[in-house]
Amino acid sequence: CSISTSQCIANAVFITEYVEGSSENKAIEIYNGSKSSVNLGNFTIQQANNGKDWGSDANFIYSFTASTAIPSGGIFVFCNVASDTELVAKCDQTPTSSVFKFNGDDGIALFNGTSVVDQIGNAMEQTNWSVAGVSSATKDHTLRRKTSVIQGTTDWAVSAGTTAENSQWEVLAQDTFDGLGQR
Repeated sequence: CSISTSQCIANAVFITEYVEGSSENKAIEIYNGSKSSVNLGNFTIQQANNGKDWGSDANFIYSFTASTAIPSGGIFVFCNVASDTELVAKCDQTPTSSVFKFNGDDGIALFNGTSVVDQIGNAMEQTNWSVAGVSSATKDHTLRRKTSVIQGTTDWAVSAGTTAENSQWEVLAQDTFDGLGQR
């Protein structure tokens, strides 16, 4: 990594799975690909709800507690509190935050302080984004990051790609939870 060690570690924490399932089945998986445990006290997950900007509504910002840490190679899974029991069983936390009530046209971003380190979708847009050549893939699908991806990106167009080959994501059927909590 050509930047500071702390920045390299922060970039190695990124979103590896996104579940926009039926009804209230919503989940976000975060992975720590660094060689060190990472304290998430400075991180937030933010939703750009209904085409708004990141952080424009405090109800759509989830702040990690200062004691939350992900070990090297570890995964942390958040689910909407109203998700089915099958999904909740795979979750480390089920916050009541509105961040976890997305519906496919709301951008989701992982922040370290005030900097976006990874995102799904874009702020200031309200659309169901295409991913890997699949139209409206952020709605009624599970997106799983390819294991070849080793850090997040702030360029959603590059991340989403236009084909299965150039996308950072695999697009899976709605309510696919079998890989959640694994990398």
